[in-house]
Amino acid sequence: FQSPEILFDPLLFNIESKLGGIHNLIYKACSACDNKEQKNMYNNIILAGGNTLFSFLPIRLEKMISELVAPNTKIQIKADPERKYSTWLGGAVLASIPSYQQMWISKEMYEEKGPSAVHDKSLI
Repeated sequence: FQSPEILFDPLLFNIESKLGGIHNLIYKACSACDNKEQKNMYNNIILAGGNTLFSFLPIRLEKMISELVAPNTKIQIKADPERKYSTWLGGAVLASIPSYQQMWISKEMYEEKGPSAVHDKSLI
């Protein structure tokens, strides 16, 4: 029960966070959009990755976000049952793009530069 609470209240675990819980992050991200896009954003919140597999998460997230937005705002949390594979699937899609192969780190490059090789190939 307690471990997922860190997603909603990092202070429970003595983690300083100016941003608050995940519901606040989603609210701030959606609020940063133009007013006409906010409706679209709140209606298309997608959970991805293994850390979203807690059974209560979609319902709790919807409730917490609902408390932050205008009463008539429709919130829809989409939680694909296979979302634990979303990171792998995204990586597989990225790896299949021919133009992305130039971003790969070869064994030789890694042996020459070690972990810092990632900085030479990073997009950011």
